[in-house]
Amino acid sequence: MECAVRDYKSSISLGDAMFPLRLLLQTAIAWFCPESSWHRIAPLIARVKQAIRSITSETSSANVGPAPTSLSRDAQLRRYARGFESNLQLLKCYRPGGWAPTIRTVGLEHLEASLEKGSGVVLWMGNFTAYSLVGKMALHQAGHRVTHLSEPYHGFSITRFGVLFLNPVCTCIENRYIADRILISDHRPEDMKHLLLEKLQQNGIISITASAATSKTPVTGRILGKDTMLAVGALTLAYAARSAVLPVFPIQTGTGQFTVTIMPDIANRDATCKKEFVDAALETYFPQLESFVRMDQSQWLG
Repeated sequence: MECAVRDYKSSISLGDAMFPLRLLLQTAIAWFCPESSWHRIAPLIARVKQAIRSITSETSSANVGPAPTSLSRDAQLRRYARGFESNLQLLKCYRPGGWAPTIRTVGLEHLEASLEKGSGVVLWMGNFTAYSLVGKMALHQAGHRVTHLSEPYHGFSITRFGVLFLNPVCTCIENRYIADRILISDHRPEDMKHLLLEKLQQNGIISITASAATSKTPVTGRILGKDTMLAVGALTLAYAARSAVLPVFPIQTGTGQFTVTIMPDIANRDATCKKEFVDAALETYFPQLESFVRMDQSQWLG
């Protein structure tokens, strides 16, 4: 795995100090409560979590990230609950016998067809609550070795202490289902780009989350009548490598049931410049994204 140097927000936070207690509680629920009960427990925990956040200013971030201020209080609660349930899914993987969801993967033929062209594939993972674990599981079950591009602070915390000691609780499980994890680097981005291009030139598969969290210059599109920012690094990488770009949308459809949809290639092979390539891909992508967001807005992390 590649490592990256990054400036962290702080060395340690109140959230980091509280993490062992939260971990103990969530692990107990994940291991000893039936999965069918999680959707009832999660909203209760979400209300407590929201109350705590309203009176503290902790710097840690859960898997769900900060809730956009444009969301109503009820929408934030639903989203927190979804994030809490995702944590339970992750922690149950540590239990003997693990967590065995039912995953239906649609559109694998698009991935196979793109790989046959020999120029590599960029999987643009929709930023839904199931993307982090279930998306990786689906591709692993289909027999594909995927390299994931990841933020160094992916997981439970964005502090230096949290990245070193807390986030591995998350990434150790996810790493079971990927071939490699490349960390985004602010200090030597050219080395990171070279490594990604090398993987694609070898007809490899790179997965990148479709969000604005890692971008200094995101683009803006309309989702459900509201402006939504999106990083386009996945598109610029695909343009440089002449690779396919396949949007992927992981959605929870029931208790322990998921559908991961792989869409057809949105790369415009006739584009004469990077801007034309990016614009054409976004023109296709935003309507696709909106259709999946409409299925359940609480699963979308924005």
